[in-house]
Amino acid sequence: MNNKPLVSVLMPCYNHEKYVCASIESVLNQTYENIELIVADNGSTDNSYEEICKYTDRITIVKVEKNDILRIWHRLFEYANGDYIAIMTSDDYWIPEKIERQMEIFEINPQIGFCSTWAYTADDELKPYSNQAGTFCKENRTRAQWIRRFAENGNCIAFPSVVMKKSDFSKYFFNSKVGFRQIGDMFTWIHIIMEKDIYVVNEPLLLFRWHGSGANMNMSTPSEENSLRTWNETSYVIEYILEHTPDDLFVEAFSDVFVNKKVVCGTELICEKILILSELAKTNVVYEETFLHYFYRHANFDVFDLLQNNYKITFEDIWKRSGNSGAYKWAKRYESEKRNSQSRYREGICAALELMCKDKTELNNAKYRLCSDDEKEQINGLRNMLIDIIGIWEKYGSEVYKNICDAMIPLFNWLLEISDLLIYIGIIEEEELALFSQLVSLCQRNEINLDEAVIPYMEELKLRVDEIVG
Repeated sequence: MNNKPLVSVLMPCYNHEKYVCASIESVLNQTYENIELIVADNGSTDNSYEEICKYTDRITIVKVEKNDILRIWHRLFEYANGDYIAIMTSDDYWIPEKIERQMEIFEINPQIGFCSTWAYTADDELKPYSNQAGTFCKENRTRAQWIRRFAENGNCIAFPSVVMKKSDFSKYFFNSKVGFRQIGDMFTWIHIIMEKDIYVVNEPLLLFRWHGSGANMNMSTPSEENSLRTWNETSYVIEYILEHTPDDLFVEAFSDVFVNKKVVCGTELICEKILILSELAKTNVVYEETFLHYFYRHANFDVFDLLQNNYKITFEDIWKRSGNSGAYKWAKRYESEKRNSQSRYREGICAALELMCKDKTELNNAKYRLCSDDEKEQINGLRNMLIDIIGIWEKYGSEVYKNICDAMIPLFNWLLEISDLLIYIGIIEEEELALFSQLVSLCQRNEINLDEAVIPYMEELKLRVDEIVG
């Protein structure tokens, strides 16, 4: 009879037909003897389910008809009989001794919130990348040091490396926020660390496949969408740390950077948190949003008096800061950089096309053909708007004067917004931008002769678009 605690390994699978068998084998080949493996096919559209069914006599299989990333862990948990839960993913790989090493830690220290291991990132063939002194290879530390590490540097614990008691899995995993896409695991780790110690086995017992592109691309793979989502989620998590970390734990974690080292609680601790966020925001844009949100939430006369008297920070200092930081500032900077890059690209394309095209019309036609689908959609959208406005005016005339003026305002504002594209493909000249602004102003005051000024110009623009689009 096996007296070792049963470990239930939960593995969801979605479209990993190429990898799932190796992942299953790595679990079944563990040196720890008392393991059950529960695999859920989470609505795969490839042959993952057929691959999983090769192990019907050795594992528990759950079939989910529709992919459900939020509830799949609940479904798997329903089948778990073990005293401990191990998290596994269907494209990663455990070294044979992984669970045995972790259960030895639980035997020594059963009160820890979870036990994880180091992880090496690897390619599709499970060959580890050369530089492995990175994200998922961090030394053990105190709860306070972990809180500080997560707040300043983000997640460093690989999701499929974690084992925890079944009762803790139910308590922390299912009671965490479900809205996260990028860093939900880190949010769970923080929840646990606020109450319990954790332990990291300093051995690379997990190979974490890194898919930088394609259908199996990792959720954390850098992209504009993932980066923005991580930004938003991280901002919330930092606020959560500030608001919910017990005072004594927060002081232990950050007191070395306090202005007043004797602060332990109350309004003075709020001021110290504001100053910490202020400093962090200088090097990481995420903290700018968090700094402002935290300040707004806690600003009152007591806070202002302390900031001014003890820290020499005034109302005006905060207001100046709020007028020169936050997401909008960085979005504008990103758009500016994007436009500059696009402009340099277009200059290069123009230089090449000018050598090949015999006249301006042929040049603009060629530039239009090289536009992206989104850019072509914008140009065709402009054409349709011009057709509608001209047609309505021809049919109803002065009866719709006010309506046409109202329609002109968003149209001309939009023309200004996409003016770089329109200039590039030759629909407008740069000198016409001033005319757009004048026409918007006149339309707002209903002081414009549509027959003489606007409609002929609309017809001219339509002819230019037709000439280029064809």
